[in-house]
Amino acid sequence: MAARADRRRRRRRVAGAVVAAVLVLAIASVYATVAALHPLARPAGWPPASDLAEYTAVLHVHSAYSHDGRGSIEDIAAAAARAGVRIVFLTEHNTLAPLADGRERWYGDTLVLVGAEITTGSGYLLLLDPRPDLPTRARGFAVEDLVARYRAAGALVLLAHPEHPRLGWRGPLPAVDGIEVVDVFDQLMAVPYGRKAIGLLTYPANPVMAILSWMHWPRSVLAEWDRLAAERPTIGVLALDAHGGIALSEATDLTFPSHETAFRIGRLHLLTGERLRRDAADRARAVRALRAGRFFNAFDGFAPADGFRFEVRSAAGRAVMGESVPFRQGQVAAIRVPPVGEARVRLLRNGAVLHEGPAGPDPVLVPLAGPGVYRVEVDLRMSLFPIGGDAWRPWIFSNPVYVLG
Repeated sequence: MAARADRRRRRRRVAGAVVAAVLVLAIASVYATVAALHPLARPAGWPPASDLAEYTAVLHVHSAYSHDGRGSIEDIAAAAARAGVRIVFLTEHNTLAPLADGRERWYGDTLVLVGAEITTGSGYLLLLDPRPDLPTRARGFAVEDLVARYRAAGALVLLAHPEHPRLGWRGPLPAVDGIEVVDVFDQLMAVPYGRKAIGLLTYPANPVMAILSWMHWPRSVLAEWDRLAAERPTIGVLALDAHGGIALSEATDLTFPSHETAFRIGRLHLLTGERLRRDAADRARAVRALRAGRFFNAFDGFAPADGFRFEVRSAAGRAVMGESVPFRQGQVAAIRVPPVGEARVRLLRNGAVLHEGPAGPDPVLVPLAGPGVYRVEVDLRMSLFPIGGDAWRPWIFSNPVYVLG
């Protein structure tokens, strides 16, 4: 009897060890598959030559100047350089201290420009291109008066966190210059719990793709942007709300997610008529493109979007993103998409889809239907197995061209 009991115990131990080994191998296999996910590669020779210089930028970034931020400005600039980002728009909470401290400048190959995130009773605003004497505390100001004061001083004001379930804007919108169409932190909060759990479990294997698996087109925010743009030119941005991560433990420097991870997810692509020269005028060159809406936004973590272009062409010339042009018969929208995979283009007029179809090696040409606010969205077909299936995912969204009646 004792011998049979010993054999049963040995068999149970062996079976348990086999099950444990199978589970470890299965988890290792899943992690190896996730780790192998990578952005689609652009072909040799892309992007083609252009009369506009293109610079990648990240917006809504916090450092240790913010109460909930981590990392020095030098650390952030180095992370941007490793991620291939040239311009960082720093937006500390309710302070312009980095501007007063002379921290706005080139750090190696990275230009850091200082703004602020302003907390109001109605929600959050991004203050960009500010004068150092502007107020950064909203107490004592009506929101409309504060925004008017910022804009009268020549600053840019953007609506922040429009999709966040708790931090979203409450009440009437002031006359802002633009809106965070995509806020990565908002999208993380809005994603269903099941998808969020899968992303968190696979995050250690591939942080960028895990976060990208949560990204989606925020249709309610896009509709609000279309409404605002129909009233007056309104820029739309992809914002990161990058804080340098949450500390995983006090005993280590590991954070979730790091600035570098955030900078690899999505960017602005600023288009300028003159190249940055590493001189004092570079601030104005970068801000001029941002202010004009002469840029597009892309989840470059899926595939590099360099070389995308959207313009309105006619015999009289062209209008690029952010520009206004009178309507003329024969005008066409010309959309050039980087040839990195299977992409689908949508041209929208006043928020309604005017054209949807595949992208190809040649520009997509669509006749205009009349005056209106025209913008472009591009989906990219990507498989994120085992984080997510083979699906169309948001890749690029342009700023509008305004065709006037």
